[in-house]
Amino acid sequence: MKNDKAKATWKPQREKNFQAYLKNIIINQYPRFGGPKIIDMFIHDTINAIDQFYPPAQFISKGQFLWVAVDKTDLPGKGKTMKNTRTKALLLPLVTDDDIKELERGVPLKKVNQRRIARVVLYAYEMGALLSQTELCLIFAYNQTYLRNMIEEYEKEHNMILPTRGTVHDLGAKVTHKKQIVAMHYLQNLETPDIVRKSFHSPQSVDRYIDDFKRVKFCKEKNMNLNEISFSTKLSINLVNQYDNLLKELDSIKQIE
Repeated sequence: MKNDKAKATWKPQREKNFQAYLKNIIINQYPRFGGPKIIDMFIHDTINAIDQFYPPAQFISKGQFLWVAVDKTDLPGKGKTMKNTRTKALLLPLVTDDDIKELERGVPLKKVNQRRIARVVLYAYEMGALLSQTELCLIFAYNQTYLRNMIEEYEKEHNMILPTRGTVHDLGAKVTHKKQIVAMHYLQNLETPDIVRKSFHSPQSVDRYIDDFKRVKFCKEKNMNLNEISFSTKLSINLVNQYDNLLKELDSIKQIE
């Protein structure tokens, strides 16, 4: 009886919290929202979202930067807008002590910034999210052309492809990535699983690039012109031309080697 009285006295003080406040609003202003379990689940998800999007200041370290990126498991689709796309809030490692140490050693700022770009892209990927080149322009205050060149230079120097959203979700794939993927197969004799790990492309994308390249190569060996190759492979003239130029470039590299 004594414990019941103590509970009745003190429990109401514990129940004066954000969860109870939100639950009261839902019950009184949205009576058709759902039953108690649905309301509790919604409140739980809401609090998790608040914790993710508004982390306490004491948990943010020097150089970290809060950003919202697309969930890498949520693939794009026809007519699908950003409002209908899952996102994740991340604390990106925008500036680290190593960046500053490199600058102290005289490493050019451009090189340091290229590594910073690569770091945040790879970090986002490891955390299950993807950064687009448009987002990177905003974060680093570069125009699109300059940023694209920065990324391409880094990828060429390190023989890799950064997992931006355009790369992983195959949005507006550039001939540069086709070139790197095909080169991994044609020059290095890598198989699809190894190329997938190095390029961050899906196995389907890797196989498509390689198969299209092989078909164009086969047709060229049969002395077919670009129009005939386009008709036979059902690839656009522009795409056939890309693979034709790529074949010439890779063959010239083979001859040098």
